[in-house]
Amino acid sequence: MMRASRSMLGALETTSGALSLYRSEILYDHLDAYAAECGTGDDRWLTLRALLRGQVIGVYEAGVETDMPTGLRGTFRQRLRWSRSWWWMLPYAYARLSWKQLISPTVGLIELVITPIVLLWTVVAWSVGFQLRLDHPGALLAFLGAFVVVRITQSVLYLAGRPGMSMRQKTLSLLIGTPVAAVLSLTLLMPTRYYALTRLRDNRWQTRQIKPKLKAEAETA
Repeated sequence: MMRASRSMLGALETTSGALSLYRSEILYDHLDAYAAECGTGDDRWLTLRALLRGQVIGVYEAGVETDMPTGLRGTFRQRLRWSRSWWWMLPYAYARLSWKQLISPTVGLIELVITPIVLLWTVVAWSVGFQLRLDHPGALLAFLGAFVVVRITQSVLYLAGRPGMSMRQKTLSLLIGTPVAAVLSLTLLMPTRYYALTRLRDNRWQTRQIKPKLKAEAETA
């Protein structure tokens, strides 16, 4: 949903690595830097260079079959890899992209800065308010309201151009899928980005390790 909404705004700064097509010169003109710098964030690395030359567009009709993590541990490792590449790209993006292209990274960065502050303030205010019979829900409600508005806007932009879905399906996706995505973001995605800050030097793929038995068989063969 997030990538589809960014595509409509002309601000898609990363693509899905399993199904991305780049003009060949985007790679060949940066081949040495690509081999040395991109690491596990190759899709975001290439997309940023493409965005500086023209448009990056999400195609709604595209389909792909790919292996995705099926458990919490695998999902966490995948998101950790994505989060590291997100932090890596910020200096490059803010130095080169336009203000419109920076809307999405800026919103994400503001969320990451404000969230712990609001939660800490709410806990302290609730504790003091409990003792003094006072209530301070304003900041928390404002934060949650802004968070919900952003998520609903992203969902609407995505569903508006999504083909092959009836109005009933789109409505159910909006009313059910959006809250689920918001909860997933708050409980898994955002904490992973904080943790990724401590792992920026780790350039391992995390979800592509070869099992020892398979590796031994390959070496024997």
